[in-house]
Amino acid sequence: MFNKFRIGAAGVALVAAMGMAGSANAATAQAAATASILDSLQLQALTPLNFGTISAQNAGTVAISAAGAATCSSGLTCTGTQAAASLKASGNTGANITISLPSTTTSLSDGATPQHTMNVTGLTLSSATGTLTGGNYTFTVGGTLAVGNGQAAGTYNGNFDVVVAYQ
Repeated sequence: MFNKFRIGAAGVALVAAMGMAGSANAATAQAAATASILDSLQLQALTPLNFGTISAQNAGTVAISAAGAATCSSGLTCTGTQAAASLKASGNTGANITISLPSTTTSLSDGATPQHTMNVTGLTLSSATGTLTGGNYTFTVGGTLAVGNGQAAGTYNGNFDVVVAYQ
């Protein structure tokens, strides 16, 4: 019986010694935590997507590339100012952004009663990404206007959405 007690006491002493050795080798440190808050992104429309003045003898299309190049199909006469839309994103200097068009189709209407419409399709961006150099990034949007045969005279207006987000 005495031997059993000695072995049990030795086991308890060994476990206690191991526990002390573990405590003697413990260390603590403080780790840093940081957060950076970005400025809210702002988006400003500088100039509209402008298809110019159109004389529609027949149905046709007027295409404005994101670079601003205009193409007027046969059956249409296009004059006046034609230009891609220009927009400016503003936010944190040096930040990267993504640019998207939720829809590549929009409608223009003349506001008359009854209302007359034309569709703009193929909206395209000059760039889907950018860097806010000096806190700003300017980009353009082009598209193609479908003019109907005998399209009613008037000034047609509409809007399209553009989304800008930090990467």
